[in-house]
Amino acid sequence: MDFDPARDIAAGPWCFVDREDDFEGWDRLPFLDAFPDSSALVQVDALTRRLANQVALSWTDRMNAVTGRNFSPTMWRCFLSLWMVMAVQATWRCYCNIKLLVEHYGRNPLRVQVVKETPAWDIENVTDFVGLLSQDPSFIFWMNSLMLRRVVPKSWITEPVNCAVEISPDEPEISVDTITFKTRKPFSAFAGRLGFDHVQGTKLVRLFYGLLINVLPRHPASGRDFKPDDAVLKEFPNQYISILDEFLEATLPSSFGPGLLPILKQVERLRFYPGRLTVTHAGSTDTRNQLINAFSVEYGERVVGFQHGGSYGVGLVEPWAVETEYAYHAFISWGWTKHADFYCNSIPLPSPMLSKIRNTHVTRNDRLIFVGAGMINYGRFDACPSPVRWLTYRENKQIFVNSLSLGPREELCYRPRHQGAKQALQDGAYMKRYFPDLPTLDGELHDSLVKCRLLVLDYPGTTLHIAMAANVPTICYWDPCDWPLCKQANEQFDHLRKAKILFENPEEAAAHVNEIWHDVSSWWDTPEVQDARQVWQKCHALTSSIWWWSWAVGTWKLATGREP
Repeated sequence: MDFDPARDIAAGPWCFVDREDDFEGWDRLPFLDAFPDSSALVQVDALTRRLANQVALSWTDRMNAVTGRNFSPTMWRCFLSLWMVMAVQATWRCYCNIKLLVEHYGRNPLRVQVVKETPAWDIENVTDFVGLLSQDPSFIFWMNSLMLRRVVPKSWITEPVNCAVEISPDEPEISVDTITFKTRKPFSAFAGRLGFDHVQGTKLVRLFYGLLINVLPRHPASGRDFKPDDAVLKEFPNQYISILDEFLEATLPSSFGPGLLPILKQVERLRFYPGRLTVTHAGSTDTRNQLINAFSVEYGERVVGFQHGGSYGVGLVEPWAVETEYAYHAFISWGWTKHADFYCNSIPLPSPMLSKIRNTHVTRNDRLIFVGAGMINYGRFDACPSPVRWLTYRENKQIFVNSLSLGPREELCYRPRHQGAKQALQDGAYMKRYFPDLPTLDGELHDSLVKCRLLVLDYPGTTLHIAMAANVPTICYWDPCDWPLCKQANEQFDHLRKAKILFENPEEAAAHVNEIWHDVSSWWDTPEVQDARQVWQKCHALTSSIWWWSWAVGTWKLATGREP
């Protein structure tokens, strides 16, 4: 690529993935942003989720024809929703970005490259799809080409080129839980159909809870009602709906077509029990697990999802969870009871995983650990910086480090996220470019957290929940416009702000680090700070030394209809 800012126009920051070092100053270009604020984010998230559900429901006849079955629209919506949400939101973001470029530069005589023909993408399941969408520049190039072919103005000349399909890494660099049915031992697979499976931190007691669930009363299942929504099609241009159809055909996972039949036959051999609780990973990206969950819904089991990360109950939008985990009979949270205005029958219970590390922090070294977020440019609409705002987020890291005094600066080490992800902006390499002497923290993060002197976070994620549960001295900063919180979470995060745990810019956070560095524990152990931590923890990182009893009681209440 021979880029000249005086001659060329870059569609967005994603154009420089893997080439950041080749063009100095590229990150200061005037990129356009289709969804620049939280109000636009909320609207586009709700609209695209409606469309995803409508398209998934409309695929009922197609999926029944492929499988030779006669399952309900609800069952197929459950099975397809995760892929549909990702596909709709990614393509609509891309379409709006392209339209914005045309609006601004449509009169300029430009030459633009487009992919000559659709490559044969190797997509077996949703995990593969997410990997391509978040990491593969060739995939993003092809997706942009789909849009450009339809909206290109007369003053632009398209130049067809071949698309070099790259092989994505075996393990996606984003956080997806791919619990694989086919690799599990026979007893584990059997225990999973007892009705209790996958919950982090419960490996030794899963059989007990499974047996308990099977002797408890059974009642009719409830959940969110999904009906055809033809009106939503009128909210989108016909041009885009046509593009979406083409995109879905080109990215249909092989295990959603003829490859679904052998998986279907395996799942049909399992037993399902109307009215029984089924505590499971309701948002799994593995085709078998998705199909098992869909069958559970089809046959009237009371599907109960559970929290396994930090974004639940926090972000202003949460499309993945809303459509695949909140939608069913109940959802077990780490303490919160309501997430924005989303449908969710939330059941707060102590996290088994977090309970195992509660109050385990003991300062054993002087490390100041700084943990960053993974900067993904494409995909679903999340409560995180837009592709353009990720650049400001990253610049703030420089400001924070440069604002530290000598003492904490000497002990600083940086922990990058998603090292090597192709579709993410540079993280560790970026910090090394500006701070060559800055050590990188490798190895198991959680073991390091419970020993460090102080932790710094510049985003609200699972690491914050772990830190609060383990009582790790922590300072956070982030721009609330880039990481918009739902109204319920904002109330809890206010406690962290008042206790000077959370700041809105890197300068203030660094100043507080400098102020307390000589005696971190004297600040962290004050009643004001500990009260703020505990108030937040009870809503977002609930723990208990007898969590197993809380889960037994909670499961019994769920089964009998006396929900806690």
